[in-house]
Amino acid sequence: MKALACVTLCVVCLVIGVLVPSPLGPGEAETRLAPATDGAEALSFFAFGRQGHDERYDPRVSESLERYADLEPMHFGILLGDIVFPSGVRSIDDPVWGEKFEQRNGGRNLGGVPFYALLGNHDSYGNVDAMIEYAQRREGTGRFRMGGRYYSEDFGRVDGRVLARIVFIDSVSYLGEDSESNADEQIAFIREAFNQPGEPVWRIVAGHHAVASPTQSDLKPHVMIDSLRPVLVELGVDLYLCSDPWFQEVYQVQGEPLYVATNGPNDKTEEGMQITTTDDLFVSPQGGFAHVRLDSEEMIVGMINWAGEVDYTATRSREE
Repeated sequence: MKALACVTLCVVCLVIGVLVPSPLGPGEAETRLAPATDGAEALSFFAFGRQGHDERYDPRVSESLERYADLEPMHFGILLGDIVFPSGVRSIDDPVWGEKFEQRNGGRNLGGVPFYALLGNHDSYGNVDAMIEYAQRREGTGRFRMGGRYYSEDFGRVDGRVLARIVFIDSVSYLGEDSESNADEQIAFIREAFNQPGEPVWRIVAGHHAVASPTQSDLKPHVMIDSLRPVLVELGVDLYLCSDPWFQEVYQVQGEPLYVATNGPNDKTEEGMQITTTDDLFVSPQGGFAHVRLDSEEMIVGMINWAGEVDYTATRSREE
């Protein structure tokens, strides 16, 4: 599988199925290894963000995901930023790696799954280079993946084509929250990634901040990356994943990507906010995760709550 990373273009092998120490007790089952993505004609993966918070962390979401993955093995997971709250990591040896990533994403089923990560604003307050190095050196259980401040990965193969190409962006530096904006540089990178050989069946972009959100209101004044929206439409992107709106959201707009925000283990209950469901819209303040299934013909996105219940499902056909 080819990986396109910022600053340097390189080819890396995706190592899926590395045996990691089981967090279970003596005599209990060994960690289940994630199915390989190389050559896979169908994929199943999950995504969520903001898992590194403290006072709002709800372990029931991780427990629900662990049970969910027992029913359907996951190829990989995506961490949509704010991995380590409040100020990122200090080094590759920082003890918070164990608390905020390894332990919270362990278990028989999740313990063998690689997690592809991107930066949130709280991660950017710390040592970003250490996060990238932690991934490159396969520290800890070796499951943490981050190919750069922004990077891309290919997953699966069908009829000679890449099944899914995912571009992981750094929306923090895109917006210039911690330095001068590098929006033009990242837009050029996204274009280059999707122009690489492989003709991906599905085009996916993941970032921390929202591009489009139905909850742009007094409840949560989002920071939006509006300038990216026409670029995603132009490039034919099918799905945009994020977490910063703080809610579980699905926003469907004709002719645009499916916009999905997933709150992770953070219950952002807002006074006066109700769960809203229509044909084109879903919003919930409850914690949860997104589950994505796709093959050469169809992509199905399920929004799963902390109890493991499917609250909403959105489907995109390759013929659309």
